[in-house]
Amino acid sequence: MQKNTIMLSTIVFFITAIMLVIPFVWEAYGANNTFNYFNVTVTIGNSAPTITGIATRVYSPIEGSTVTVSILFNVTDSNGYADIDPATETEANITKNGVVLSDTACANYAAWTGGNVRGVNCTIDVEYYREPGLWNISVSATDGSGSDSDIQEKFTYNTLYAFTISHTSIDFTSASAGTTTGSTNDPQILNNTGNGAFASINLTGYNLTDGSGNWINSTYFSVNATNDAVGKNLASDGGEILIPSASIATNSTQNLYFYVATPSGTPAGSYSTATTNEWIIEAYN
Repeated sequence: MQKNTIMLSTIVFFITAIMLVIPFVWEAYGANNTFNYFNVTVTIGNSAPTITGIATRVYSPIEGSTVTVSILFNVTDSNGYADIDPATETEANITKNGVVLSDTACANYAAWTGGNVRGVNCTIDVEYYREPGLWNISVSATDGSGSDSDIQEKFTYNTLYAFTISHTSIDFTSASAGTTTGSTNDPQILNNTGNGAFASINLTGYNLTDGSGNWINSTYFSVNATNDAVGKNLASDGGEILIPSASIATNSTQNLYFYVATPSGTPAGSYSTATTNEWIIEAYN
């Protein structure tokens, strides 16, 4: 009986000890743990667009007009090209010796657009008188977050020598024998319609005839670059003279004034070069 009592007491002791220890063991292994939630965020920064190249060519002026210079380039953006609007976020400038010409409203160039690349076409009208030679090109692009990139290149604008005259005929409608008379449609205006300057102007004159055997020799005519004197006499029939102080700067004009000293005794009539040779004005750079 006593032995049974001792065994029972032992069993109760172990059971009690186990029950006291189990909560601590259970807690140690997380049986009663709690938990919380949290988010994970990855922020991809905006990538600046890059301009991978410029395509243009050599241009020649158009006499008295403008030529359209086309500047093509690619804008690559790893975030996509959708936020690069060529009309508002791309620009091209060309510069030379302080002159700046721009296009701030470029257009999409569909042939080069795709993937992460926006093709851009900027066009700039260049007047005929603009300086020839190498012009600097600068282009830029801005994406929706304001990042931009630019690149420098050059293109060639050729030289053009050209000029026009205001009158295809010079008239002396009030001339009379024995007097010196100025042309009634002076001045003859020479207009530089290219971008090359002319340092000198020569004139070749021919004799006038009334068609019935009467003549006025070209040496009776004179020309001046200013309207302050009769000026320099022309050479004999078919001869060439240099007009003093006459030149045509770029984007400029030169006036010429003509006089005839009709010899005394010259028969009345209409004298002209229409049946002989027209006079020739030549400009030299």
